[in-house]
Amino acid sequence: MIFPGRKALLENIPTQNIRIDDLLTEFSKQNFSGYAELRFSNGKGILLFHSGEIITAIYKEKEIIKSQEDGINAIKNRCRTEDGSISAYQLPAELAHMLRGLCNREFVEEVHVAGKLKLLLYTLEESQHTGTLDLIFTDRKEKG
Repeated sequence: MIFPGRKALLENIPTQNIRIDDLLTEFSKQNFSGYAELRFSNGKGILLFHSGEIITAIYKEKEIIKSQEDGINAIKNRCRTEDGSISAYQLPAELAHMLRGLCNREFVEEVHVAGKLKLLLYTLEESQHTGTLDLIFTDRKEKG
């Protein structure tokens, strides 16, 4: 994964040379904002950080994907049991902040009718809400 403005802190360091729990503790102490990529023979993972906290984790092995706490645990277990590599990159503060916002989304309201969407948009604007809005269309049949 490549993000603009990233600064390499670690690149392709064998996981056998790093104790993952110690590394995570150090990232926390240093208020690290960025990401760590981990690669193993049959899987890979990513940990996203903002101000020293893991904001999300994803681990994929073959067709199995684990995220959040399960992803963190899978990554830690793989680091302890299999040789792999780790790279860590610091990100610009505004990019790390944006990624945190994308990962920590909140469900606001489900809207089923187009007229209600206008009201929702007005309400969000009036409350000076910042964030993203996902529109999911379940019925793709076109009429007329």
